[in-house]
Amino acid sequence: MKCKVTTLYELLHALAHHTGQSMERYGYGVMSEKIGDAITMKYLYELHLNVGKALENTTPTINLQPVKLDKVAKFLGYESYAVFAKAIEQPISPVLVNVIGNYTCYVRQNAQTTTILCSPVRIYKDEQKVWLELKGPSWTYKGEVLVKHGCLFVLMRTSEGKEFHHVYKIGQRERPDVLQGVFSGVSTAFDPIAGRVVLVRSDQEFGALENSQLTTAQLKKTNSTEAKALERYFRKFEDNNLSIKKVTTFTVADL
Repeated sequence: MKCKVTTLYELLHALAHHTGQSMERYGYGVMSEKIGDAITMKYLYELHLNVGKALENTTPTINLQPVKLDKVAKFLGYESYAVFAKAIEQPISPVLVNVIGNYTCYVRQNAQTTTILCSPVRIYKDEQKVWLELKGPSWTYKGEVLVKHGCLFVLMRTSEGKEFHHVYKIGQRERPDVLQGVFSGVSTAFDPIAGRVVLVRSDQEFGALENSQLTTAQLKKTNSTEAKALERYFRKFEDNNLSIKKVTTFTVADL
């Protein structure tokens, strides 16, 4: 397997930092004892020498067997050397790192009566990707979070095949507390719907967050600045919800 020399250096540097050892023969001896699993001091030190020689000669790659590299990477907490290499060579956007956390998702119910639906959301990293998971009353939605043109894009799916697409404004904001966006998908009756959606960061654990519903009356009773802002934001149906007219003939008569 062809391995980038710079990535191999980062592997050895990470190993030294993880074990608190210097990148010298003695240090590699201690590292090998900590790793075990047939990773010898000789293997690590020879890898160190080969990497140093390649860097000196500006050789971009060297061929190595992945088995032992995988063992070193697993000791560092990675699934494999390939996953470690991807983390080094294709780092996650800092914009995505900054949105990792737990949230409550707010949308206005697709009805004239003002009811706000609240759902637990977590945004987390897994294998060099950032994911959004939304726990609904009946289904759990999950999708990869992508950042483009100052917005977050998430196509969430359930195991049953239902989908929702969310887009949030983010820009270059560091650790936003509130994200405004729009959603599109289908209703429980499988009619196309769309509308505004808000994510509010929560300090609670994801498992402690629950699905709930808030009415205008409930929101107006509270002294919470956040609740009052949500009530104002979602007050008008025409500002928040979009749906098609009833379809019967699939001709212009339906319009």
